Amino acid sequence: MNEENIINVPMKDQRDIATVTAEIRTLQWQGQKMVVEIAVEIGRRLCEAKSMVHHGEWQSYLKDELGFSQSTANAHMQLFREYGADQITILGATAKSQAIGNLGYTKALKLLALPGEEREEFIETHDVEGMSTRELEQAIKRLKEETARADAAEARAREAEQDKRAAEEREKLTEAREQAAKESRDAAHEALKQEKARLGAELEAAKAQFDAARAAEKKAKDKLKALKENPVVPQEMLDKLKAEAKTEADAAAAKQAEALKAERETLERQASEARKSAQDAAEQLAQVRKQLAMANPDLVEFKTRFKAAQEAVNAALDVWRRLRETDAEAAEKCAKALGALCEAIRKAGAV
Repeated sequence: MNEENIINVPMKDQRDIATVTAEIRTLQWQGQKMVVEIAVEIGRRLCEAKSMVHHGEWQSYLKDELGFSQSTANAHMQLFREYGADQITILGATAKSQAIGNLGYTKALKLLALPGEEREEFIETHDVEGMSTRELEQAIKRLKEETARADAAEARAREAEQDKRAAEEREKLTEAREQAAKESRDAAHEALKQEKARLGAELEAAKAQFDAARAAEKKAKDKLKALKENPVVPQEMLDKLKAEAKTEADAAAAKQAEALKAERETLERQASEARKSAQDAAEQLAQVRKQLAMANPDLVEFKTRFKAAQEAVNAALDVWRRLRETDAEAAEKCAKALGALCEAIRKAGAV
């Protein structure tokens, strides 16, 4: 319809720019949705075909039969896995998320960098349709960085809490060991004190027996002296009495000396055992203090930071594995970066 014909069309049949623009936008939306749906369905059938192709012939099949690269095929299959419904309904192919069909093929691929739950929330909270591809990439990058920082902070908090609990447990263990050592030492001292008291009492009893023997000896001597002074008693009887008294006194003295010797040896042995028990308690307390001193705060900090670094490297490896399926060239660059990081760590350790 030329300009002249448009002018001659009745007013009720004329179309304005807003109507035409709306139709163009509708067609654009329908085209984007169709591209995504077709890509999902291609991915569905690629997954089916891969299960049929013999092992080792998949890349040849893609190149010879379809003209697909490995990365293109991976992208389509991943679109199906993430966005495609498990079955085709009587209404045709459907997507798990209706919002995906409004975004277009390129943006749908970019959003695969996010896990499913985060992806749905991201689409709900961001104007993805109004973003350029670069703006979408930057927004996804910021979200992943914020998530990584939050995860790292949570990991550090968990590690700090674990270290705190471990320190508290070590402190409780140290206190318990010190208390046990103190109780052992006090018990040894108390046992030594009681043993000394018992041996003292036995020594006093032995001394009393000795004094009684000395008194008996003196009595016998006095009796012998009286007999010597009595002229009526024959000398032979006096000599016999003297010999008997001396024999009794020597036997009593020898018995008492033997008893005192045995008591002294027992006392010395028990005192030695008490000293050894006290020494063992002191050594145990010193060992506990040594273990407490070995709790180096720098070592604890290194352990915390090492685990955080290890988690960050594991997260980077997960991203690299995903890149291998979607972008082989980017995956190779990331692999080189990881290798350079390992080499730098190795050199720092060698120095």
